[in-house]
Amino acid sequence: MGGIPENPLAALNNVKSLCISDMYFRNVEEVSSAIYLITSCPKLQELTIECEAIGIVVEPIIQFLRAVMRCYEAA
Repeated sequence: MGGIPENPLAALNNVKSLCISDMYFRNVEEVSSAIYLITSCPKLQELTIECEAIGIVVEPIIQFLRAVMRCYEAA
């Protein structure tokens, strides 16, 4: 049990607003799960990611998330 499901949950089909809080960007599993969740919401209109930026640079993270979203939009 655990991990990322192979198929997106049907319950995510109508999600329009999503807030992910306490994100830890150095944890690959957390980031992967967040990306999976975001890309599994086809009607998502508003996304908020709340995290504490202690000793990290935020801009590379934003660029990474934008690149991932472009990959999913192109598919």
